[in-house]
Amino acid sequence: MKKLLGKIVFFIIVLFFLQSLLTDYLLKFEDPKLENYVFRFDQFTLLNHYLREKADIIYLGDSSIYAEGKDDSDHRTIAAMLRDMSPQYTLGSVTHAAYHIDIYLEFCKYIVREGYRPPVIIIPINMRSFSPDWDRRPHYQYEIQKIVLKGGFLKSILLAFYKPLRMFKYNFFTISQQEFMDSPVFYGHRQVGVVKDFNNSSYSKYSDKNMKNQLIFAYMYGLSSLQRRRKLDALVETARLLKKNSIKCIFYITPIDWETGEKYLPGEFLKQLQQNTRLIVSLLSAEGVEILDISTALPAQFFYWHLYPNEHMNQRGRMYVAEQLSSMLKRVLAK
Repeated sequence: MKKLLGKIVFFIIVLFFLQSLLTDYLLKFEDPKLENYVFRFDQFTLLNHYLREKADIIYLGDSSIYAEGKDDSDHRTIAAMLRDMSPQYTLGSVTHAAYHIDIYLEFCKYIVREGYRPPVIIIPINMRSFSPDWDRRPHYQYEIQKIVLKGGFLKSILLAFYKPLRMFKYNFFTISQQEFMDSPVFYGHRQVGVVKDFNNSSYSKYSDKNMKNQLIFAYMYGLSSLQRRRKLDALVETARLLKKNSIKCIFYITPIDWETGEKYLPGEFLKQLQQNTRLIVSLLSAEGVEILDISTALPAQFFYWHLYPNEHMNQRGRMYVAEQLSSMLKRVLAK
């Protein structure tokens, strides 16, 4: 019986090994963009490099850090601009589209476990990341990356069997596409529909109605609702973790094209946005960490977006953020 069991185990190992070799070829035909969200994790390699080099500053971030306008002559990211403004410090940037506080927390836990404590970590808070479009989108959960950051036995199993499991179409997403599409959408604390009402082909063309609905979808939720509590808790946990480990943290709320918001939702957009940002500022201030709210600091001409607003800025917008961070960095490091 033991010999038979041993043969079965050996057969399974060989099968997965051969399957892994085969999938190196077959997975090339999958959507490369999706692969970036699911497993490719260059940021992990980058972070380890910065920790080995003992960087003074680790800058975590999403696409608002590096997206640029079509007419920009200065193509530097916010992180690169900040690095140039602060040549006395070494700065490592770890960014990816749709990163958010849940994965920033896992990055910070990993940094603490690795032993080296960078003097400063910079973390943006993108208000759109609390919306169901971002918070509930399956491939924005970064579950595999979280497993890698957590390390240990789960990481070993994942790295050994990831490719075969992908070949067998195992679903690594913790939220299904159907669950995402059925997620509620709120205007304040009033439900006004579900994701599929705001995320469908009818929005591929601009109209005033579509613009208004997309602004509601992205920004008009009430942040104090239970649906958003998990990310707020992650923010507070991140602040406490870094403070406990003597790492200074600069949180900043990214600029938002509030002028466009007010144009389509007059008197309502800013009111809801400021209610949400005040809650974040109060939570982090209570933890004694640095928080910079520049959500309403820039007019519309500092942004560059397609069809509907997001937090992507042109070079003037990126420079403004870098200047604000440079000033705060000097204050933080002087303490």
